[in-house]
Amino acid sequence: MPDRLTWVAEEVPQGPPLNVAQMYHRLGEAIRERREAQPDFDLAVKRHCLLDAMQRSSDRGTRVLVS
Repeated sequence: MPDRLTWVAEEVPQGPPLNVAQMYHRLGEAIRERREAQPDFDLAVKRHCLLDAMQRSSDRGTRVLVS
């Protein structure tokens, strides 16, 4: 990941701990700046729909529509 996209200390372990730390950092900034945090719940729903469609496609061995 480029340094310009890393907002937490180097000591944070790679993988899920880094991802969570990055999100908490961005959430804290949004709260302090009184703005909307991104990604938001709506984006999370869209990602879950995409993942569900991918799983259904894999299970069926066919294309499925993403809703």
